[in-house]
Amino acid sequence: MALILSRQPGWWMLPTVGTLARVPASGGAPREIAENVVYADWSPDGAQLAVVRQLGGGQVLEYPLGTRLYQSPGFIGMPKISPRGDLLAFIDSANADWYGTIVVLDTQGRKRMAAPDSAAWGFVWSPDGSEIRFCGAESGLDASIKAIDLAGKLRTILPMAGFHILLDGTSDGRLLVLRDGASAAMYFHRPGAAGADLYWHDLSMLRDLSADGSQILFSEGGASQTTDFMTYLRPTDGSPAVLLGLGLASALSPDGHWAMLSPTGPKAPLLGFPTRAGSTQTLAGGEIRHFAGRWLPDAKRIVFAGSEPGHLLRYYVQDSPSSAPRPISGENIAFDRYMDPIAISPDGKQVAATIEGSGIELLPVDAGKPQPVPGTTGFAPVAWCRDGGILMYHPQQIPAQVLRVDPQTGGQRPWKTILPADRTALGSIGPIRFTPDCQTYAYSATYDPSTLLVVSGAR
Repeated sequence: MALILSRQPGWWMLPTVGTLARVPASGGAPREIAENVVYADWSPDGAQLAVVRQLGGGQVLEYPLGTRLYQSPGFIGMPKISPRGDLLAFIDSANADWYGTIVVLDTQGRKRMAAPDSAAWGFVWSPDGSEIRFCGAESGLDASIKAIDLAGKLRTILPMAGFHILLDGTSDGRLLVLRDGASAAMYFHRPGAAGADLYWHDLSMLRDLSADGSQILFSEGGASQTTDFMTYLRPTDGSPAVLLGLGLASALSPDGHWAMLSPTGPKAPLLGFPTRAGSTQTLAGGEIRHFAGRWLPDAKRIVFAGSEPGHLLRYYVQDSPSSAPRPISGENIAFDRYMDPIAISPDGKQVAATIEGSGIELLPVDAGKPQPVPGTTGFAPVAWCRDGGILMYHPQQIPAQVLRVDPQTGGQRPWKTILPADRTALGSIGPIRFTPDCQTYAYSATYDPSTLLVVSGAR
Protein backbone atom coordinates (compact mmCIF):
# COMPACT_ATOMS: atom_id res chain seq x y z
CA MET A 1 0.00 0.00 0.00
CA ALA A 2 1.03 3.65 -0.36
CA LEU A 3 0.62 6.63 1.88
CA ILE A 4 -0.64 10.04 0.85
CA LEU A 5 -0.37 13.11 3.08
CA SER A 6 -2.09 15.98 1.33
CA ARG A 7 -0.68 19.31 2.41
CA GLN A 8 0.76 22.55 1.09
CA PRO A 9 4.11 24.09 1.95
CA GLY A 10 4.18 26.20 5.08
CA TRP A 11 6.26 29.04 6.40
CA TRP A 12 9.90 28.11 6.89
CA MET A 13 9.33 24.43 6.24
CA LEU A 14 6.49 24.06 8.75
CA PRO A 15 3.79 21.93 7.07
CA THR A 16 0.10 22.63 7.18
CA VAL A 17 -2.71 20.26 8.06
CA GLY A 18 -3.82 17.60 5.58
CA THR A 19 -5.75 14.34 5.20
CA LEU A 20 -4.14 10.91 5.44
CA ALA A 21 -5.33 8.30 2.94
CA ARG A 22 -4.54 4.72 1.93
CA VAL A 23 -4.20 3.77 -1.71
CA PRO A 24 -4.61 0.04 -2.51
CA ALA A 25 -1.51 -1.48 -4.14
CA SER A 26 -3.76 -2.92 -6.84
CA GLY A 27 -5.13 0.52 -7.65
CA GLY A 28 -8.39 2.18 -6.86
CA ALA A 29 -9.61 5.26 -5.10
CA PRO A 30 -7.80 6.52 -1.97
CA ARG A 31 -9.56 5.83 1.33
CA GLU A 32 -9.29 8.55 3.94
CA ILE A 33 -8.19 7.23 7.31
CA ALA A 34 -7.30 10.33 9.35
CA GLU A 35 -7.93 14.06 9.29
CA ASN A 36 -6.00 17.06 10.63
CA VAL A 37 -2.69 15.26 10.08
CA VAL A 38 0.61 17.13 10.01
CA TYR A 39 3.10 14.21 9.90
CA ALA A 40 2.95 10.43 9.64
CA ASP A 41 5.38 7.49 9.76
CA TRP A 42 4.98 3.75 9.16
CA SER A 43 6.00 1.14 11.71
CA PRO A 44 8.81 -1.17 10.44
CA ASP A 45 6.34 -3.93 9.55
CA GLY A 46 4.01 -1.51 7.76
CA ALA A 47 1.08 -2.48 9.98
CA GLN A 48 0.77 0.65 12.11
CA LEU A 49 1.05 4.40 11.76
CA ALA A 50 2.34 7.14 14.01
CA VAL A 51 0.68 10.48 13.24
CA VAL A 52 0.83 14.03 14.51
CA ARG A 53 -2.58 15.70 14.47
CA GLN A 54 -3.40 19.39 14.72
CA LEU A 55 -6.02 20.03 17.37
CA GLY A 56 -7.37 23.24 18.80
CA GLY A 57 -4.54 24.89 20.69
CA GLY A 58 -1.80 22.39 19.89
CA GLN A 59 -0.74 19.06 18.45
CA VAL A 60 -0.96 15.43 19.58
CA LEU A 61 1.11 12.35 18.72
CA GLU A 62 -0.78 9.09 18.18
CA TYR A 63 0.76 5.61 17.94
CA PRO A 64 -0.82 3.47 16.80
CA LEU A 65 -3.38 5.59 14.99
CA GLY A 66 -6.06 6.62 17.50
CA THR A 67 -3.91 6.09 20.64
CA ARG A 68 -2.69 9.39 22.04
CA LEU A 69 0.83 9.21 23.48
CA TYR A 70 1.85 12.85 23.76
CA GLN A 71 0.55 16.37 23.35
CA SER A 72 2.15 19.79 22.99
CA PRO A 73 0.78 23.34 22.75
CA GLY A 74 3.59 23.99 20.29
CA PHE A 75 4.93 21.83 17.48
CA ILE A 76 5.65 18.07 17.30
CA GLY A 77 8.12 17.63 14.44
CA MET A 78 8.77 14.66 12.13
CA PRO A 79 8.19 11.62 14.39
CA LYS A 80 10.19 8.52 13.46
CA ILE A 81 9.58 4.98 14.69
CA SER A 82 12.64 2.93 15.69
CA PRO A 83 13.68 -0.17 13.69
CA ARG A 84 12.15 -2.45 16.35
CA GLY A 85 8.96 -0.41 16.53
CA ASP A 86 9.26 0.16 20.27
CA LEU A 87 10.41 3.81 20.37
CA LEU A 88 9.49 7.10 18.71
CA ALA A 89 11.76 10.12 18.24
CA PHE A 90 10.53 13.66 17.52
CA ILE A 91 11.12 17.29 18.42
CA ASP A 92 8.80 19.09 20.84
CA SER A 93 9.04 22.83 20.26
CA ALA A 94 7.59 25.20 22.82
CA ASN A 95 7.65 28.00 20.26
CA ALA A 96 6.12 26.04 17.38
CA ASP A 97 9.28 25.96 15.28
CA TRP A 98 12.26 23.62 14.86
CA TYR A 99 14.06 24.74 18.02
CA GLY A 100 13.09 22.51 20.91
CA THR A 101 13.64 19.30 22.85
CA ILE A 102 14.49 16.04 21.10
CA VAL A 103 12.23 13.47 22.79
CA VAL A 104 12.21 9.67 22.67
CA LEU A 105 9.10 7.84 23.91
CA ASP A 106 8.27 4.19 24.31
CA THR A 107 4.94 2.83 23.08
CA GLN A 108 3.35 3.50 26.48
CA GLY A 109 4.17 7.20 26.25
CA ARG A 110 7.03 7.07 28.77
CA LYS A 111 10.01 9.31 28.08
CA ARG A 112 13.22 7.41 27.44
CA MET A 113 15.29 10.47 26.56
CA ALA A 114 14.86 14.25 26.43
CA ALA A 115 17.86 16.18 25.09
CA PRO A 116 18.68 19.83 25.80
CA ASP A 117 16.98 22.30 23.48
CA SER A 118 18.52 22.48 20.02
CA ALA A 119 17.53 23.07 16.40
CA ALA A 120 16.73 19.86 14.52
CA TRP A 121 15.38 19.22 11.02
CA GLY A 122 14.29 15.65 10.32
CA PHE A 123 14.97 12.38 12.15
CA VAL A 124 16.27 8.98 11.05
CA TRP A 125 17.12 6.07 13.33
CA SER A 126 20.46 4.34 12.86
CA PRO A 127 20.03 0.81 11.42
CA ASP A 128 20.66 -0.79 14.84
CA GLY A 129 18.34 1.61 16.68
CA SER A 130 21.05 2.86 19.03
CA GLU A 131 20.88 6.52 18.04
CA ILE A 132 18.86 9.14 16.15
CA ARG A 133 20.36 11.07 13.27
CA PHE A 134 19.20 14.54 12.27
CA CYS A 135 20.31 17.81 10.70
CA GLY A 136 20.99 20.34 13.43
CA ALA A 137 22.43 23.83 13.81
CA GLU A 138 24.15 25.54 16.71
CA SER A 139 23.07 28.91 15.28
CA GLY A 140 21.65 30.20 12.02
CA LEU A 141 20.77 27.61 9.37
CA ASP A 142 24.07 25.84 8.70
CA ALA A 143 22.73 22.39 9.57
CA SER A 144 25.28 19.58 9.88
CA ILE A 145 24.37 15.90 10.15
CA LYS A 146 24.40 14.94 13.83
CA ALA A 147 23.51 11.95 15.99
CA ILE A 148 22.30 11.53 19.57
CA ASP A 149 22.09 8.26 21.49
CA LEU A 150 19.54 7.20 24.07
CA ALA A 151 21.76 8.53 26.86
CA GLY A 152 21.66 12.01 25.30
CA LYS A 153 25.26 11.94 24.01
CA LEU A 154 25.54 14.17 20.92
CA ARG A 155 28.08 13.88 18.11
CA THR A 156 28.61 15.40 14.65
CA ILE A 157 28.67 12.92 11.79
CA LEU A 158 29.27 15.29 8.89
CA PRO A 159 29.77 19.08 9.04
CA MET A 160 27.80 20.81 6.26
CA ALA A 161 27.28 24.41 5.16
CA GLY A 162 23.76 25.57 4.35
CA PHE A 163 20.26 24.62 5.43
CA HIS A 164 19.59 20.86 5.26
CA ILE A 165 16.72 18.58 6.28
CA LEU A 166 17.23 14.85 6.89
CA LEU A 167 14.34 13.02 5.21
CA ASP A 168 15.10 9.29 5.31
CA GLY A 169 17.76 6.61 5.67
CA THR A 170 18.49 3.08 4.45
CA SER A 171 19.61 -0.05 6.30
CA ASP A 172 23.13 0.35 4.90
CA GLY A 173 23.45 3.85 6.37
CA ARG A 174 22.78 6.05 3.34
CA LEU A 175 20.86 9.22 4.10
CA LEU A 176 18.40 11.21 1.99
CA VAL A 177 18.98 14.92 2.60
CA LEU A 178 17.22 18.00 1.25
CA ARG A 179 19.37 21.09 0.74
CA ASP A 180 17.03 24.07 0.91
CA GLY A 181 18.04 27.48 -0.36
CA ALA A 182 15.27 29.20 1.62
CA SER A 183 15.14 32.97 1.43
CA ALA A 184 12.47 35.57 2.09
CA ALA A 185 11.94 39.06 0.68
CA MET A 186 9.77 41.86 2.08
CA TYR A 187 7.59 44.06 -0.10
CA PHE A 188 5.88 47.34 0.80
CA HIS A 189 2.97 48.96 -1.05
CA ARG A 190 1.37 52.35 -0.50
CA PRO A 191 -1.57 53.54 -2.68
CA GLY A 192 -0.42 55.73 -5.56
CA ALA A 193 3.27 54.83 -5.13
CA ALA A 194 5.60 52.23 -6.60
CA GLY A 195 6.18 49.17 -4.46
CA ALA A 196 9.45 48.76 -2.56
CA ASP A 197 11.55 45.66 -1.82
CA LEU A 198 12.83 46.00 1.76
CA TYR A 199 14.76 42.70 1.87
CA TRP A 200 17.62 42.91 4.36
CA HIS A 201 19.41 39.57 4.83
CA ASP A 202 18.54 36.08 3.60
CA LEU A 203 15.33 35.29 5.52
CA SER A 204 13.58 38.59 6.23
CA MET A 205 10.32 37.91 8.07
CA LEU A 206 7.92 40.82 8.34
CA ARG A 207 6.43 41.11 11.81
CA ASP A 208 4.57 44.44 11.94
CA LEU A 209 3.91 47.68 10.09
CA SER A 210 3.65 51.02 11.90
CA ALA A 211 0.25 52.74 11.92
CA ASP A 212 1.47 55.50 9.56
CA GLY A 213 3.23 53.04 7.25
CA SER A 214 6.62 54.66 7.82
CA GLN A 215 8.40 51.68 9.42
CA ILE A 216 8.42 47.89 9.35
CA LEU A 217 9.37 45.59 12.20
CA PHE A 218 11.02 42.39 11.00
CA SER A 219 13.07 39.44 12.20
CA GLU A 220 15.90 37.60 10.46
CA GLY A 221 15.82 33.81 10.80
CA GLY A 222 18.46 32.69 8.31
CA ALA A 223 22.21 32.35 8.24
CA SER A 224 22.65 35.90 9.54
CA GLN A 225 21.15 35.04 12.93
CA THR A 226 23.29 33.87 15.84
CA THR A 227 21.74 32.15 18.86
CA ASP A 228 18.27 33.55 18.20
CA PHE A 229 16.26 35.57 15.72
CA MET A 230 17.59 39.08 15.17
CA THR A 231 14.91 41.80 15.10
CA TYR A 232 15.22 45.09 13.22
CA LEU A 233 13.27 48.27 12.60
CA ARG A 234 13.51 49.74 9.09
CA PRO A 235 11.98 52.85 7.50
CA THR A 236 9.83 52.03 4.49
CA ASP A 237 11.65 54.72 2.48
CA GLY A 238 14.49 52.20 2.12
CA SER A 239 16.81 53.64 4.76
CA PRO A 240 19.05 51.12 6.56
CA ALA A 241 17.59 48.86 9.23
CA VAL A 242 18.44 49.29 12.92
CA LEU A 243 19.04 46.21 15.09
CA LEU A 244 16.81 46.18 18.18
CA GLY A 245 17.72 42.88 19.83
CA LEU A 246 17.45 39.08 19.89
CA GLY A 247 14.08 37.33 19.71
CA LEU A 248 11.16 36.91 17.33
CA ALA A 249 9.19 40.15 17.10
CA SER A 250 5.41 40.32 17.54
CA ALA A 251 4.29 43.94 17.34
CA LEU A 252 5.01 47.63 17.61
CA SER A 253 3.37 49.63 20.38
CA PRO A 254 0.58 52.07 19.35
CA ASP A 255 3.00 55.02 19.61
CA GLY A 256 5.82 53.14 17.87
CA HIS A 257 8.21 53.61 20.80
CA TRP A 258 8.39 49.91 21.73
CA ALA A 259 8.72 46.57 19.98
CA MET A 260 7.47 43.34 21.52
CA LEU A 261 9.93 40.43 21.19
CA SER A 262 9.91 36.84 22.38
CA PRO A 263 13.34 35.18 22.84
CA THR A 264 13.66 31.52 21.91
CA GLY A 265 13.30 29.14 24.85
CA PRO A 266 10.86 26.90 26.72
CA LYS A 267 8.88 29.77 28.31
CA ALA A 268 9.72 32.57 25.88
CA PRO A 269 8.74 35.68 27.87
CA LEU A 270 7.44 38.76 26.08
CA LEU A 271 9.90 41.64 26.25
CA GLY A 272 9.54 45.30 25.33
CA PHE A 273 12.53 46.70 23.42
CA PRO A 274 12.74 50.48 23.02
CA THR A 275 12.84 51.72 19.43
CA ARG A 276 14.57 54.87 20.68
CA ALA A 277 16.47 55.42 23.95
CA GLY A 278 15.56 53.30 26.96
CA SER A 279 15.91 49.93 28.67
CA THR A 280 14.34 46.57 27.89
CA GLN A 281 11.23 45.72 29.92
CA THR A 282 9.58 42.40 30.75
CA LEU A 283 5.95 42.58 29.63
CA ALA A 284 4.88 39.03 30.48
CA GLY A 285 6.81 36.16 32.06
CA GLY A 286 6.22 33.37 34.55
CA GLU A 287 5.45 29.75 33.67
CA ILE A 288 3.43 30.47 30.52
CA ARG A 289 4.84 29.70 27.08
CA HIS A 290 4.39 32.92 25.13
CA PHE A 291 3.96 32.59 21.37
CA ALA A 292 3.18 36.19 20.35
CA GLY A 293 1.54 39.32 21.73
CA ARG A 294 0.21 42.79 20.96
CA TRP A 295 -0.64 45.92 22.90
CA LEU A 296 -4.27 46.96 23.23
CA PRO A 297 -5.04 50.51 21.96
CA ASP A 298 -4.61 51.91 25.50
CA ALA A 299 -0.89 50.94 25.22
CA LYS A 300 -1.03 49.51 28.76
CA ARG A 301 -2.65 46.08 28.51
CA ILE A 302 -1.52 43.31 26.17
CA VAL A 303 -3.18 40.35 24.46
CA PHE A 304 -1.04 37.29 23.80
CA ALA A 305 -1.25 33.70 22.57
CA GLY A 306 0.30 31.25 25.00
CA SER A 307 -0.13 28.14 27.11
CA GLU A 308 0.03 27.46 30.82
CA PRO A 309 1.52 24.17 32.07
CA GLY A 310 -1.01 21.42 31.40
CA HIS A 311 -2.97 23.51 28.91
CA LEU A 312 -2.98 23.97 25.15
CA LEU A 313 -2.74 27.25 23.28
CA ARG A 314 -5.26 30.04 23.94
CA TYR A 315 -5.52 33.84 24.09
CA TYR A 316 -4.86 35.79 27.28
CA VAL A 317 -5.18 39.39 28.44
CA GLN A 318 -2.68 40.86 30.89
CA ASP A 319 -3.33 44.24 32.51
CA SER A 320 0.25 44.95 33.61
CA PRO A 321 3.61 43.15 33.89
CA SER A 322 2.89 42.42 37.56
CA SER A 323 -0.68 41.18 37.14
CA ALA A 324 -1.85 37.65 36.42
CA PRO A 325 -2.99 36.95 32.85
CA ARG A 326 -6.52 35.70 32.29
CA PRO A 327 -7.65 33.52 29.38
CA ILE A 328 -10.22 34.95 26.98
CA SER A 329 -10.55 31.92 24.67
CA GLY A 330 -10.88 28.17 24.89
CA GLU A 331 -8.02 25.81 24.04
CA ASN A 332 -9.30 25.58 20.48
CA ILE A 333 -7.59 28.42 18.64
CA ALA A 334 -5.47 28.01 15.52
CA PHE A 335 -2.52 30.38 15.69
CA ASP A 336 0.73 30.34 13.69
CA ARG A 337 3.27 32.56 15.46
CA TYR A 338 5.19 33.09 12.20
CA MET A 339 2.24 34.10 10.02
CA ASP A 340 -0.73 35.28 12.07
CA PRO A 341 -1.26 38.72 13.58
CA ILE A 342 -3.20 39.29 16.77
CA ALA A 343 -6.09 41.25 15.26
CA ILE A 344 -7.64 43.63 17.80
CA SER A 345 -10.70 45.81 17.16
CA PRO A 346 -10.07 49.56 16.92
CA ASP A 347 -11.87 50.12 20.25
CA GLY A 348 -9.82 47.38 21.94
CA LYS A 349 -12.89 45.41 23.02
CA GLN A 350 -12.53 42.30 20.81
CA VAL A 351 -9.92 40.01 19.27
CA ALA A 352 -10.54 38.29 15.93
CA ALA A 353 -9.42 34.68 16.37
CA THR A 354 -9.34 31.61 14.14
CA ILE A 355 -11.06 28.68 15.81
CA GLU A 356 -9.66 25.27 14.86
CA GLY A 357 -11.96 23.45 12.44
CA SER A 358 -14.35 26.40 12.35
CA GLY A 359 -14.01 30.01 11.28
CA ILE A 360 -13.28 33.43 12.76
CA GLU A 361 -14.75 34.37 16.14
CA LEU A 362 -14.73 37.72 17.91
CA LEU A 363 -13.46 37.19 21.46
CA PRO A 364 -14.43 39.79 24.08
CA VAL A 365 -11.43 41.23 25.90
CA ASP A 366 -13.49 41.85 29.02
CA ALA A 367 -17.10 40.68 29.49
CA GLY A 368 -19.33 38.98 26.96
CA LYS A 369 -19.65 35.91 24.75
CA PRO A 370 -17.64 35.00 21.63
CA GLN A 371 -19.33 36.04 18.39
CA PRO A 372 -18.86 33.83 15.31
CA VAL A 373 -18.38 35.64 12.00
CA PRO A 374 -20.61 33.92 9.41
CA GLY A 375 -19.05 32.35 6.32
CA THR A 376 -15.42 32.42 7.49
CA THR A 377 -14.62 28.70 7.74
CA GLY A 378 -11.03 28.13 6.62
CA PHE A 379 -10.09 31.82 6.79
CA ALA A 380 -7.59 33.57 9.05
CA PRO A 381 -7.77 37.26 10.01
CA VAL A 382 -5.16 39.60 8.54
CA ALA A 383 -6.21 42.97 9.99
CA TRP A 384 -9.05 44.79 11.71
CA CYS A 385 -9.68 48.01 9.83
CA ARG A 386 -10.29 51.36 11.48
CA ASP A 387 -13.83 51.52 10.07
CA GLY A 388 -14.80 48.14 11.56
CA GLY A 389 -14.25 45.72 8.65
CA ILE A 390 -11.97 42.70 8.97
CA LEU A 391 -9.50 41.55 6.31
CA MET A 392 -9.00 37.81 5.99
CA TYR A 393 -7.50 35.23 3.64
CA HIS A 394 -6.91 31.51 3.15
CA PRO A 395 -3.42 30.78 4.57
CA GLN A 396 -0.90 29.28 2.10
CA GLN A 397 -2.91 30.40 -0.93
CA ILE A 398 -0.88 31.71 -3.88
CA PRO A 399 -1.77 34.40 -4.92
CA ALA A 400 -2.95 35.60 -1.52
CA GLN A 401 -6.56 36.69 -2.06
CA VAL A 402 -7.42 39.10 0.75
CA LEU A 403 -11.14 39.59 1.35
CA ARG A 404 -12.96 42.16 3.43
CA VAL A 405 -15.71 40.77 5.68
CA ASP A 406 -18.38 42.54 7.68
CA PRO A 407 -18.01 40.99 11.17
CA GLN A 408 -21.73 41.37 11.89
CA THR A 409 -23.33 40.07 8.69
CA GLY A 410 -20.51 37.99 7.18
CA GLY A 411 -20.80 39.91 3.89
CA GLN A 412 -17.59 39.61 1.86
CA ARG A 413 -15.91 41.39 -1.02
CA PRO A 414 -12.47 41.17 -2.65
CA TRP A 415 -9.91 43.59 -1.24
CA LYS A 416 -6.36 42.90 -2.47
CA THR A 417 -4.64 40.25 -4.56
CA ILE A 418 -1.08 39.88 -3.31
CA LEU A 419 1.55 38.31 -5.56
CA PRO A 420 5.20 39.35 -5.99
CA ALA A 421 6.68 39.94 -9.42
CA ASP A 422 9.42 37.37 -8.71
CA ARG A 423 7.67 33.99 -8.59
CA THR A 424 10.55 31.58 -9.21
CA ALA A 425 10.46 28.88 -6.48
CA LEU A 426 7.84 30.93 -4.60
CA GLY A 427 6.76 28.81 -1.63
CA SER A 428 4.46 31.02 0.42
CA ILE A 429 3.16 34.55 0.89
CA GLY A 430 3.06 35.94 4.41
CA PRO A 431 3.03 37.33 6.95
CA ILE A 432 0.82 40.14 5.63
CA ARG A 433 0.37 43.35 7.62
CA PHE A 434 -1.87 46.38 6.95
CA THR A 435 -2.04 49.87 8.41
CA PRO A 436 -5.29 50.69 10.31
CA ASP A 437 -6.89 52.22 7.18
CA CYS A 438 -6.33 48.85 5.44
CA GLN A 439 -4.85 50.56 2.38
CA THR A 440 -1.08 50.47 2.91
CA TYR A 441 0.40 47.01 3.39
CA ALA A 442 3.59 44.97 3.52
CA TYR A 443 4.30 41.26 3.29
CA SER A 444 7.02 38.62 3.12
CA ALA A 445 7.42 36.16 0.26
CA THR A 446 9.37 32.95 0.87
CA TYR A 447 11.36 31.19 -1.86
CA ASP A 448 12.42 27.55 -1.58
CA PRO A 449 14.75 26.36 -4.34
CA SER A 450 15.87 22.89 -3.22
CA THR A 451 18.27 20.07 -4.14
CA LEU A 452 17.89 16.41 -3.11
CA LEU A 453 21.09 14.66 -2.00
CA VAL A 454 22.09 11.10 -1.10
CA VAL A 455 24.84 11.00 1.52
CA SER A 456 26.88 7.79 1.73
CA GLY A 457 29.42 6.71 4.32
CA ALA A 458 27.87 8.66 7.22
CA ARG A 459 28.68 6.63 10.32
